[in-house]
Amino acid sequence: MVVLPLLLFLPLGVWADGMVFPTIAYPARVTIPDQQAALSFSNGVERLVIETRFAGAGSNFAWVVPLPSQPVIEAATPGFFPTLRFLCRPEVRHEVPRFFAGILALIGILTLVCTVRPTGRIQWLDIVACLCVGVAATANSEHKDTIVILFLFVETILFCDVLLIRLAEKPAYNVFAVTFVVGFCLFSMLLPAGLAASKSAVPASPESVSILERKIVGIFETTTIASPDANALQIWLTENGYALPTNAAPVIASYAKAGWVFVASKIHRENDAPASNTPHPLSFTFKTRQPVYPMRLTGLSDHPLKLDLYVLGDTSATAAHCQVEYSLRQDLHHALLQQWFGDSAVITKLSTTLSPADMNEDVWVRLSAGYAERRATFYSQQGAEITALNWGAFVFGIGLLVITGVASFSVGCRARRWRLIGFAAILSMAGTAIIYTWLPQIEVNLVKGRFRHFAHQEMQAVRLALRDQECRTPEQVRATLQAFTSNPTNATDYGLKNWDNEFVGGPFREEDSPGNYLMRGTNKHVKLILINPDGSEMEYETLDLPLHREN
Repeated sequence: MVVLPLLLFLPLGVWADGMVFPTIAYPARVTIPDQQAALSFSNGVERLVIETRFAGAGSNFAWVVPLPSQPVIEAATPGFFPTLRFLCRPEVRHEVPRFFAGILALIGILTLVCTVRPTGRIQWLDIVACLCVGVAATANSEHKDTIVILFLFVETILFCDVLLIRLAEKPAYNVFAVTFVVGFCLFSMLLPAGLAASKSAVPASPESVSILERKIVGIFETTTIASPDANALQIWLTENGYALPTNAAPVIASYAKAGWVFVASKIHRENDAPASNTPHPLSFTFKTRQPVYPMRLTGLSDHPLKLDLYVLGDTSATAAHCQVEYSLRQDLHHALLQQWFGDSAVITKLSTTLSPADMNEDVWVRLSAGYAERRATFYSQQGAEITALNWGAFVFGIGLLVITGVASFSVGCRARRWRLIGFAAILSMAGTAIIYTWLPQIEVNLVKGRFRHFAHQEMQAVRLALRDQECRTPEQVRATLQAFTSNPTNATDYGLKNWDNEFVGGPFREEDSPGNYLMRGTNKHVKLILINPDGSEMEYETLDLPLHREN
C-alpha cells in the first residue's frame, strides 16, 4: 500500500511542463523522386497518373508517353502526389511510453520499503534506491530547469526519510505514511496549475501518322498519335519539336508493332535558365489487359531513374525491380483522390531506382490475391533512447527478481548477490546500448501542441497580413499571399519560425496538399481553405471584397 502512494511523485514532471498534447514526429527530409506515378486497374481499364521532372536549358519541353490504347487525358492537381506521399509516409515512433521510469521507481521504492530499518547508519543501497526514484520522477520532463528542481525535490524527501528511519530510528511505515500525505497534497495542488498552463499556449505530319486527338490539358498541349510505321512516327515527333534519342527507333517500332499509341505533350517554360521544373501531373485512362507503367522510352536516356509508383485498388500490388515500402487501406478525403479512386482504397507504394538495363522492359504491375499490410517503421532519436531504456530496465528488473528469489533459498547465492546484481546491471546497460544501435532511426521534425495537425499558425499570420493590405480583387489577394509567404522575414515578424511545411516539405503555399491552403474567389468574397493532413478541406475564413485597412 505504501508503494502506490509514493508513485504519485512520478507525474509531477508532466504537470510542471504543462504537457497535455503529445508531440508528433514527421520525417525531416521529404525525398521527391525523378518520376512519380499512380495507377488503378479494374475491368480492363487503367487510370495512370504521371508526374515527371525536367531539367536543362530552354523554354520548350517535350514529353512522349506510349500507351496500349487511346486514352482520356485529364489534368491532376499539384497537390495530388504530395498528398499521396504524406499518406504513405513511414511510421515514426517518437512518443514512446517511458516504462523504464515505472520499473526504476518500483525497484527503488520496494528497496526502500523492504530494507530501510533503524540501524544507526546509512547503507549505499539506500542512496542507489533514492537515485532510482529521482531519475524515474524526472523521466517525463523536457526542461532542464524542471528536471533539476524536481530531482532535488524528490531526493531531498526520500533522503530525509532514510535519515529519520536509519539514524533517528523512527518507525519506517510511519515515515512513509507522512511522505504519502505530503506527496498527495502537493500533487493535488500542482495538478490544476499544470492544466491551466497547458491551455494557454501543331505542324503538318506524314500521312501515315493518324492524329487521334489534340487537346489542351492544364499547361500541356497534348497530341495523341498512332501509326504502324515506326519511321513515320519518329519523323512526325522530330518535325513537331519532340527531340528523341538516336537509339529510339527500335523502341518506337516495338510499341508501334504492338498497336500502342503515343501521347506527345509540350509545356512552356518562361525562362531559359537551367533548372528543374515539376509541372502538374497528367492522368491517362485507357484499356489494357494488365496494369502497366511504360518505361522503355525513358530508359533510352542512359541514366538511372528513381521511381515511386502508387497502386490504388482493393488488393496489394508488386512489380519487378520494385520494393514494397507501404501497403495499407486508407480512407481517401482528398477531393481528387476520392473522385478518381473512391472513398477507400488499399494504397501500395512501390519504390525503386531503375538502371537503364532495368528499363528495357515496361513495369508490369501484378495485383495480389489479397491485402498484406505493410508500413516501414523508424524511430526518432528520443524514441530509440526510450525504447532501449525500457528494455534495459526490464532486463535489470527481471534479473533482480531472479537473484532475490534464488538468494532466499540458497546461502551461496546470498553471499554473492551483490556481485550478481552488479553483473545484471552491466548486462542491462550493454543490452540498452545494443538495442539503441540496432533500432532504425530517422531525422524528424516535431510538431507540438494543439495546432500539431494543421497549419493554423501560418493561416493566422496570412489573415493578419491581408488585413494590413488593401486588396480589392481575388487576383490581388493571391499576389499578396504569394509575396508575403515568399519572404522569410515576414514569418519572424508574425511569430513563426519559418514558412516550412512540416507535412509535405517545401514552403507554405497555395496547393491542395496537407498543411497548405487553397484560395477560392468570387467578385465579392475570397475563401481561404486549409488542407488537413488527410487531404480534406477545411474552410478557414471568408474575406469580403473590397478589403480595407482596419482602423
